[in-house]
Amino acid sequence: MQAPPDRVEEAATLSALLALDILDTEPEIEFDALVRAASIICDAPISLITLIDADRQWFKANVGLPSVSETPRNLSFCAYAVLEDGLFEVNDASSDARFQDNPLVTGEPDIKFYAGAPLTLRGGRRIGTLCVFDRKPRKLTTRQRESLLLLSKAATQALEGRAALQKQTETSRLNARAAFVLTRTGELAGVGGWEVDLSSGKILWSEEVCRIHGCPMGHSPSLDEALGFYTVESRPRVQKAVELAMAGGAGFDLEIQIPRTDGQLRWIRTVGSVDFVADSPVRLVGAMQDVTERHRLSVELAEQHELLRVTLQSIGDAVITTDTEGNITWLNPVAERMTGWLASEAMGRPLDQVFHIVDNTTKTPAENPILACIKHDKVMGLAANTLLISRNGEEFGVQDSASPIRNDQGEMLGAVLVFHDVTEQRRITGEMSYRARHDALTGLVNRLEFETQLDRLLAKSRQNGSVHALMYIDLDQFKLVNDACGHAAGDLLLQNVSRLLEDVIRGRDTLGRLGGDEFAVLLERCTTEQAQRVAQQICDRMDEFRFVH
Repeated sequence: MQAPPDRVEEAATLSALLALDILDTEPEIEFDALVRAASIICDAPISLITLIDADRQWFKANVGLPSVSETPRNLSFCAYAVLEDGLFEVNDASSDARFQDNPLVTGEPDIKFYAGAPLTLRGGRRIGTLCVFDRKPRKLTTRQRESLLLLSKAATQALEGRAALQKQTETSRLNARAAFVLTRTGELAGVGGWEVDLSSGKILWSEEVCRIHGCPMGHSPSLDEALGFYTVESRPRVQKAVELAMAGGAGFDLEIQIPRTDGQLRWIRTVGSVDFVADSPVRLVGAMQDVTERHRLSVELAEQHELLRVTLQSIGDAVITTDTEGNITWLNPVAERMTGWLASEAMGRPLDQVFHIVDNTTKTPAENPILACIKHDKVMGLAANTLLISRNGEEFGVQDSASPIRNDQGEMLGAVLVFHDVTEQRRITGEMSYRARHDALTGLVNRLEFETQLDRLLAKSRQNGSVHALMYIDLDQFKLVNDACGHAAGDLLLQNVSRLLEDVIRGRDTLGRLGGDEFAVLLERCTTEQAQRVAQQICDRMDEFRFVH
């Protein structure tokens, strides 16, 4: 694991930090509100305000790591962030050489994503960060990056304002800082702060919370008025959340509806916690954000997802999706039936294990279409003669295509394989092809196919001088059988003669019925002398043959 380097003018920066008289102080509402706002805006489970001391990083405000107040400096991501002027972002710590063997990445709290904005004092000293963490790799949006930088500036101003207010009384200092942070969070990030004094019932709303409710700026509602903004369905949820927080100290995070003063119904996300003095709850503090548009998009996305799911479940084609490594992420019911694998069993397995395909003729493994699609970044199809062998040994002739899956930025997320059963289609096609080339009565090749084979051997002979033989066979007096016994007997006689002729010639030779009682034989790579011997064998067999009807 790489140790982070020291800051430029490390000693002077530490002096500036100590001058703030902030290290190891109790939690304060303005800083708590800022990390809550950062957590909401960045949709991150962990958010911190950290201060980098000589050998540790200490947390002034903390969302998501309630039992941790500091970590060693040499393990901290923030020790790198304070080296940057702007935002420092690590999208996947497990693949970053600086952090991949960090105990905070390999163990609890299982950090995979980090984004930190430095807290830069007026003199240019970067004393810490406002940062967010996640337990999965990801990226911030442009708006989230801008908001995090703005919130870090608000946190820096709060730190400097705190130092300037040290000489004021505790009550005035708390009120000034509370008013400052509640206003700044609303201005910077569209997140409003609120506070309820449990002893007096007094409620403080920031300007952003007033705007969300449609009230005049500076409005301070009564408790009954504030509760009246919640819908009938929302009130029991709010009451239960507050009661649990006051009983156990746990925070709450709710997404509920409120009617504004103008009658509009808005969706809001509100988070809060309880401040205790001597184990007694004295204050409710929290933040609020209007998430109506996000809620609308979420509902719309959920409806589209459900429509897509039902569509994919209902279509007649089989569908398999994979990630960029070719590992399965989803199967629809048709794919489950044809492969013999349930979606729950196939999830995460390489496609080759579930989609086992071979060449129908040679039975050799066929190329994996998903890996070919990902490798060449284009739509890929299967060979025309591909056979799918299911988990239980059932065989299906299949046709398919694999296409890349991309996000809005064009980045490849994986691939989708769509295939369908063409077993019956191939059987019918094969049967039609067979009938076009064979005599329906005897099963021998017909005149057209025989002439095709004859042209082939003639071409070979011209190319390499090879010798082949052609025999023409006609059954004498065959018309008498038809006239005396009927066509059914004549057909049976022709079938018996066909079997007799097949027994005499070699497997590579071609025996055909040209029409009526006329037959012909192509003997490949056969001299005249050899052909005469075969002809004599046919005559001998015909002399011995008896047809009884």
